[in-house]
Amino acid sequence: MLGVQDEYDLLESAGRTVRAQRLSRTSDAVFDVVTLDDGARKWFEPLWERPPPGRE
Repeated sequence: MLGVQDEYDLLESAGRTVRAQRLSRTSDAVFDVVTLDDGARKWFEPLWERPPPGRE
């Protein structure tokens, strides 16, 4: 995803409601975890957290 607003727009267009959001870091990646009104979680890989090409 390009940004947080893109995540919200995508979920809203699918008729979903965001209740919580958090950033989850592992040793290999970063994910934006969004919890929906029914308790389901959607995991997004935010592009702004990726290292620039050549610095991986």
